[in-house]
Amino acid sequence: MKKKADALKLKFRGILREIVSKKEKMGEIMKNANFSLAEAKFSAGDFSSDIVQNVGNARLKLKARTDNVAGVSLPIFEVILQKNRPNN
Repeated sequence: MKKKADALKLKFRGILREIVSKKEKMGEIMKNANFSLAEAKFSAGDFSSDIVQNVGNARLKLKARTDNVAGVSLPIFEVILQKNRPNN
């Protein structure tokens, strides 16, 4: 039982470390994205309806699977980036 708890704690710490680093990066990215959106709206006006009409297939997809750590199933999510394909 002790080994199982230690393995889960180790996995949890790794996941937590990854979450913290990605949250820090996300704050900076969102600040830049928000400023860019404000610039674009100032330059071009409201263009949201044009974007919605011209959307094709998703380039990012999420794949879910499970990982077995010391007999405990943990969900694992993977991001799949697909190359741009011309709309048919």
